[in-house]
Amino acid sequence: MQAPIDISFTMLDQYSRCPACFYMRQVLGLGEAPTTALSTGGMIHQALEWYGRAWRDADVEGDDPPDAGALAAFGRRLFDAQLRAGGEGDAARGRRAAGDAGARRR
Repeated sequence: MQAPIDISFTMLDQYSRCPACFYMRQVLGLGEAPTTALSTGGMIHQALEWYGRAWRDADVEGDDPPDAGALAAFGRRLFDAQLRAGGEGDAARGRRAAGDAGARRR
């Protein structure tokens, strides 16, 4: 069974507020200049997004869902990857590195 389309409330909210902004962020991959608060919020959002997907995928596949420890471990890997990427500089590289690590440990 294939998992449903991957869309979040945030994406729907962004589109309803400004379709052009949504296009620039989601399709073109452009974003705001990073700040500490934005980077921290982004990491938290990424960790929760990963957790939701991992939970959904486990449900679809009939596996045990991830626990809070898996979420905490993913968050730590994401934070460490962000630091290695230069703090708040390249958040995308940090997310990719943490995502790769998360995929290997599931």
